[in-house]
Amino acid sequence: MAPIIQIILPSYGLLTVIGFIAAFLILYARGSKNDISLLNLVQIGIFAILGLAVGSRILFAITSIPEMIAHPENIAAMIIGGGFVFYGGLFGAMGALLLYCRLKKLDRAMVFNIIVPCFPLFHFFGRIGCFMSGCCYGIPCSFGFEMVSAPGVLRFPVQLAEAVCNVVILIVLLVLERKRPHTDLLKVYLLSYAMCRFILEFLRGDEIRGIWLFLSTSQWISLGIIIFIAAKTLPSRNKKAPVEASPEQSEQPDT
Repeated sequence: MAPIIQIILPSYGLLTVIGFIAAFLILYARGSKNDISLLNLVQIGIFAILGLAVGSRILFAITSIPEMIAHPENIAAMIIGGGFVFYGGLFGAMGALLLYCRLKKLDRAMVFNIIVPCFPLFHFFGRIGCFMSGCCYGIPCSFGFEMVSAPGVLRFPVQLAEAVCNVVILIVLLVLERKRPHTDLLKVYLLSYAMCRFILEFLRGDEIRGIWLFLSTSQWISLGIIIFIAAKTLPSRNKKAPVEASPEQSEQPDT
């Protein structure tokens, strides 16, 4: 008789692994075109994963400060068994990659342009995992899906909406790279995702993400990214055009 084998795979963990694999395959394909060795690509992937894990936990701990203050006896359990926050993971991965580039003396712009399309691809699978596991759920609405934690309540599928946004961002990055090879993909990615995330946060129904004043933690971070990139991108009005020397001045000898 054939044995009955029951294997339970957590959907979020499974999709995260699939996302890592898909992201690394894209990283390998893009890195090979720029003559980056497989060893360096593996190291880049490891640094990014470690930075993501550490950064996401740190930001989760920050967003959980009110709960930690209210229940100090659960601080260790919340830090060890807590969740992950995407922005923390993103900044952690970026910081780890900057460190790797400095250690290996690699061109930071080249490395980031290679790896940036991997971010929305991995995040796409992550948000599908969120939807399957029932976390990061949306606000109640007249259409949508029920969550196990709140049966009978239809909620907007904000996780799927963000997954679609990540696919669109990925396509935009690849098209821009083909049309304009010198585009700063990291700047485009950060700006486009920040705008999407700021809007989608209004459709989130979970309060665990941290609400400060009238915006969530991710909205404050998104707003900061948008302002920072806009300030760096827009030409300053205070800059004056260089004054050209007149022919008479240019003929005078140096004293």
